[in-house]
Amino acid sequence: MFGDITVKSRPLRLAFLIPPDKTVLRTVVQTACTLWGGTYNPIIPLYARPPKSWKSYPREKISVEKRVLGYVQAFDPDILVDCTANGLPTYLQSSGRQIIKLEDIWSAFDSNPRERTPKFGVGIFELLHAHYREYFEVVRRFPVKVVLPQLPKKYELFWSAAVGELPKKFADIAETEYDKAIDFEKTIIEAATYGQTTMSAGRIFPRQITRYQLKNENSGRHRDDALAFYMDAEKLMDIVDFWNLRAMGRIVIPIPKQFAKIPEYIEFIGRYVKENYGVHRLNPSITYGTTIIRSFNSEMSDLESLAQALNIKKLFGTESHDRALSLQHWYPRIWDEWAMGKDGAMPDNVSCVTETFSFPDTDGTVSFNLVKPNFVSESLSDVPRYANEIYPKFYGAKEDIRADILPYDHGKAVMHTVGGSVSMRDELRIGRTGLVHLVSWDRQINWKIPLAEEVFFSWLRDKGFKAELSTCGILAKEVRSQLGGWLYALTHEPLLALIERMNKGDGDGKGVTLGEVKNTLTKVDSTGGLYRSLVERKVFQLGYRTQCTHCRRASWYNVDSLRNEIVCPLCHKSLDAISAVDSENNGAWFLKTAGGFSVGNYADGGFCVLLTLNFFERNHSRQTTPVMSFVAKNEQSGKLLEADFGLMWQESVYGETQDGLLFAECKSYNKFEKKDFDRMRTLAKQFPGAILAFCTLRTSLAPDEVKELKKITKEGMKYWKPERPINPVLILTGT
Repeated sequence: MFGDITVKSRPLRLAFLIPPDKTVLRTVVQTACTLWGGTYNPIIPLYARPPKSWKSYPREKISVEKRVLGYVQAFDPDILVDCTANGLPTYLQSSGRQIIKLEDIWSAFDSNPRERTPKFGVGIFELLHAHYREYFEVVRRFPVKVVLPQLPKKYELFWSAAVGELPKKFADIAETEYDKAIDFEKTIIEAATYGQTTMSAGRIFPRQITRYQLKNENSGRHRDDALAFYMDAEKLMDIVDFWNLRAMGRIVIPIPKQFAKIPEYIEFIGRYVKENYGVHRLNPSITYGTTIIRSFNSEMSDLESLAQALNIKKLFGTESHDRALSLQHWYPRIWDEWAMGKDGAMPDNVSCVTETFSFPDTDGTVSFNLVKPNFVSESLSDVPRYANEIYPKFYGAKEDIRADILPYDHGKAVMHTVGGSVSMRDELRIGRTGLVHLVSWDRQINWKIPLAEEVFFSWLRDKGFKAELSTCGILAKEVRSQLGGWLYALTHEPLLALIERMNKGDGDGKGVTLGEVKNTLTKVDSTGGLYRSLVERKVFQLGYRTQCTHCRRASWYNVDSLRNEIVCPLCHKSLDAISAVDSENNGAWFLKTAGGFSVGNYADGGFCVLLTLNFFERNHSRQTTPVMSFVAKNEQSGKLLEADFGLMWQESVYGETQDGLLFAECKSYNKFEKKDFDRMRTLAKQFPGAILAFCTLRTSLAPDEVKELKKITKEGMKYWKPERPINPVLILTGT
């Protein structure tokens, strides 16, 4: 097996859970501005009941719990920050993530002001030092200034979220201790000069300080339009929604309705719209513009009035301006795992330093270094300071299949399988992008790449089921091992028919003549490559068929037994080997199947299972964690689950990442029966959202099968989440 592991360093990702309180929100914004990557940390309000503004989606009925958990799943934080006075709800406490209090982050500094490192994450003082080394250590031709914004009392909370703000004690230390190293500028923030102040080059605001050396990796669709957010600067929820749009990684300017009558602000918006208008360089009919999103506390009539005030025709004059401005009546559904992709609301992945470690040959255990950003000071902390995302890619596993993806909804059993050693297991988590190592100090680690079967069965164990491979699964696994993972060979139907005929024989195990095997396979592949490859993989065993001189019955003898004498398997009399081969009894060289290929009924259905696996592995943009036929038993209720094939999958389609679960019922050339449909219904009930696949080598289905499949399909098309069917059905045939 060979491959590589890509390691990307990034900041810790925190999620601030706040009560709907403006004072707490202000403190959270200030704290986020003291941490590396703080601008990408979402703020999630915990309401006692859904506010009226949440009812903007007529078809969506969602509880506070589901919405909060949806935000957590979308932003995928490493740590939850409890900003409440009475603790987080139970559903968050059982989420499997570490929970800290807001005051824990800078607790060491609060007790000892000389301690300049936060307890969690990389802090503002390391960031200021990094800015000094990059921008101020040598004289630059184009000077840079670090801005300490002076916020007006009116709309102070909005301005704090818009440009960032350091707590007073941190701002005072920065001014007094870095005044000779860094060129600070105190700038008064106001609506009339906002555009000139924030958009001018050479000014670094607190929000920008937190993004030091970070690169965005876009996720999802609709990434080409610039964004603006029409909002109420006095509403807590609008300020939070504005913050979270930026936490997604989107570049978005605020348009408070309180500023809609200020000419300078309208002029700033107009410049923004004009600067972000573009035409596709290869297709002039495709244009990019600015989309203004409506907040929950504003009306579409407000946006229409703004569009009239901008006067797009006057703004562009005689220039083309097709689709320069769009008005969007809905807020992107970040909290909905299905709709977030449709709405272009997938949060970006961010990273700092990326390194790739190659392994030309490995038995499954690898050693590699954790990756540390160069500006982060060395530490022997016992709590995480930054994170490493680990992306393994390995190929050529001839025996066991390695897990490409890891289940997001996992428990202790999966983490035990993935983590390996106890010491490392506590530092790992499985995130939206895969494996994440929460780094407390830089070092080398040893990691055993988990097997797909182990991960899948551990996931079932977390669901309460103890699983094992069935007889068919064991046989399919053996056939795959014999082929060395080369499943393409099984896509040749004449080969499958030949193997089945060789296994049936005529009662004396005669096999098929060597010449007939070669002729059949040459028709499939005229180059002879298929035949040679099967021989190399020991799919066939060579022997001689000859007639016994005693009982006059013909039998097949393995070539290894053709030494001095052979024993007739029917009459048990000994024969001279040379005479038997040299006799005039129409003897000939015959081939028989070997290993897993020697089992009849198309390897007991294993060929169809392997062809299903091959179907999903052919798409190189898709990552999979498959398992062969298995049986699982609930350890409490005794309930049984059976599937011929299971698959966890993830793929990227037009930049949008999709993932899911699939179970398959596989038949070679037999019909699907009632017991097969019942098994799939049981799986559907246990795993809502899973795809149900029916796979057969036949090219058509019988009317009674179609009738039953229609019923299952109709049941599966019911929505269990907005616009998402509960159990979609996939049918694969020999075609």
